[in-house]
Amino acid sequence: MSAQSVNRFQEIERVVDLDFHLVEEESALVPYLEEPFEEMMTRPGVGEGNNYNETKFLLDGIDGDMGPDVAASPDDVKTVMSELNIDRVTLNPGLNLNLVTVTNDRYAVALASAYNEWVTETMLDSSQDMYGTIRLCPRDPARAVEEIERWADADEVVGAMLGPPGFRSPLGNPRFDPVYEALEEAGLPLLLHNSVLSLQHVFPGQFDGFNTFMEARAFGHPSGQMMHLTRLLVNGIPERFPDLDIVMMESGLGWIPYMTRRLDYYYSSRREDAPWLTQPPSEYISRNFYFTTQPIEGTDDPSYVQQIIEWIGPDSLMFASDYPHSDFDFTDALYRALRDGFDQDAIDAIYGGNASDVLAY
Repeated sequence: MSAQSVNRFQEIERVVDLDFHLVEEESALVPYLEEPFEEMMTRPGVGEGNNYNETKFLLDGIDGDMGPDVAASPDDVKTVMSELNIDRVTLNPGLNLNLVTVTNDRYAVALASAYNEWVTETMLDSSQDMYGTIRLCPRDPARAVEEIERWADADEVVGAMLGPPGFRSPLGNPRFDPVYEALEEAGLPLLLHNSVLSLQHVFPGQFDGFNTFMEARAFGHPSGQMMHLTRLLVNGIPERFPDLDIVMMESGLGWIPYMTRRLDYYYSSRREDAPWLTQPPSEYISRNFYFTTQPIEGTDDPSYVQQIIEWIGPDSLMFASDYPHSDFDFTDALYRALRDGFDQDAIDAIYGGNASDVLAY
């Protein structure tokens, strides 16, 4: 680490926020639904959508998890970008992170497609530095490929988000190979984003003993990403799709060096369990995987944050705010932990350079 750093946050070359959440509602997507679902949802007597599910963490996880006002329009997004000194934003789904909770396969797929059409038509604008990701439904990989092909050339679309699939077919399952192939061909990264409301459906046994949102949030996000990382590596996804970049989001930082070293440790003695791999897992993690910074645990101890980032490597990290959730990171929070330990190039890379290289801006 270098003590030569930027003197002021304003000297950072460009701030790119990789995870700015929309808070779309099911009713907003209805006009974009394919048939028969649009007609079914607009019949006389049909009630309002219930936003997919009622859960044990609903009150704490939804109402109690929103901090500032949500950005419901492009103008709202631009206002927040100005207030938080964000130069470029990547808009990601909120409600549609929970598609795994929709048990009707065809309706879940239709909702993913409707979201993609809604967000590109109403929210994204590359001329205003407002980009976004499309939503892929894990229930139907063939339709996910169609969505990738449909939106691959859209200027505003910079990646594809795949939320937590069911535990019976986690990421790495061969059924997802066509999705990886399509993303690689399109030059779009795969973004993996968990949701507490989804994870309690994916891991019902593990979450059954939790009583509070605090427990579910602290445990859920990193544990879900540990599973995804392990399955993707053991099944050789970065070896078989070497040009596919994978971004793991919203799980903090401390688990990354731990899992990297743990996977290397077991690979050294059980290589037969990962026959696709020709290198230790850490080599693929360094080459193909990227991680977003939010939530930055330990900001009250800059030396801890600096050490963790040194172990991960600043070229593998991307700044994310997670706005508008209650634990979102202010834009300069990470800078205050980095300024005494990293030079201008490393800080610029984390705050925007890496995202600009990896995403299809």
